[in-house]
Order: sequence, then C-alpha cells, then structure tokens
Amino acid sequence: MRALTVWQPWAHCIAHLGKPLENRDWPPPVWLLGKRLAIHAGKTLDREACELIEELFDLRLPATYPHGAIVAVVTVPGAVTESESEWFSGKYGWLLKDKVALPTPVPCRGAQGLWNLPADVEDLVMGQLDLVTPTAAASR
Repeated sequence: MRALTVWQPWAHCIAHLGKPLENRDWPPPVWLLGKRLAIHAGKTLDREACELIEELFDLRLPATYPHGAIVAVVTVPGAVTESESEWFSGKYGWLLKDKVALPTPVPCRGAQGLWNLPADVEDLVMGQLDLVTPTAAASR
C-alpha cells in the first residue's frame, strides 16, 4: 500500500473531522485512483493551521496529536482544481473517500511524495482495517 505524509493537524482532520480532500501542488497519479492510500501523520505540527481550523470551523482541536504514524486509510477516486469546499486551497484537491481512522496509530517513518509502507507496517494497518468500517462523515 502507498502512503502520503501529511502534517498535523491536517492528518487529524482527514481521519476524524471529515476533511474531504488533501491539497497538493501535483495531481494524484492515475495508477493511484481507486486504490487505498495510508495517511501518515508527519512529525511537523502546523500551529497556524490549528488556529485557522479552529476559527474557520468554530471547534477546538486536541492539545496533542500522533506523529510519525499511520492514522488513517482512504481511497483516492480523483482530484479537483476548483472547489467550494472550505478545505480547498491548492492547485489540486485530492478527493478522499472511504476514510477509516485507525483505532491505534501505527508507528512508521514517513517520506516525501508517495511511498510504500513497509510490509510489517502494512500488516498492522490491514489488521486494524478489518476491525472498523469506513467513515461516512459529513464533509464541510
């Protein structure tokens, strides 16, 4: 399974707040469309994003986040270059469907771009996917 490293709190928003897309400067590769993608919470915390999200959506984010771990699995059906979603702010918004937040984040080193999960990490992620169902969270 491929993975994408996302800074916090954005990884949290994908996993738990129904963030419907991930902003990137590049489109998802065609071979990724319709396939599972692991969301890796990187080690960086974007504090300005925390403030923006709390203000924009009138909510309180957690005080701490998992870092250096797989936190969710999604499917990428495509991308948009325009969207009325408050979450959209990039050249491309990778659409995220069939989101499953992992009950227990799986520790893993991240990387830039799309990268392959190590086999042992993928086994742990897949084991958790069998225990939960995709989130049908309403997108803002």
